[in-house]
Amino acid sequence: LNCQGKLLTFKPKINLKGKTGQLAIHSVIEEDKTSAEITVNKEDESASLEVSHRIDDFNVISPKVNLRSGDVSVRLNRSLENGGAIEINANRENVDWELNESDWIVKGNIPLDDKGASTISFKRSITLN
Repeated sequence: LNCQGKLLTFKPKINLKGKTGQLAIHSVIEEDKTSAEITVNKEDESASLEVSHRIDDFNVISPKVNLRSGDVSVRLNRSLENGGAIEINANRENVDWELNESDWIVKGNIPLDDKGASTISFKRSITLN
């Protein structure tokens, strides 16, 4: 749908059995730089707004607000020069991160109220000949 020169994309998800659904409306605000998505979820009666902004060739920041509770989270995606990527998600309870670099995947979680319960995991793909 074209709305005042901006393309709106509607992405519905419907669960007929549970009679629940979700509707996401996505729009590009500035080509290859900024986009926004509002998501309405019938099951938990929530709505959220996420704005993604490309800071430069390597970094995208995406703050997200739950419009019902007011909770805010932020995601940072950083592309690494060697083709890898790191994604960091932070909210008021946790900081999660994931590093994908060639054959390695490293994940971490830091609960902000109990840093001693932090976790980290490593995974490596190996090809045997």
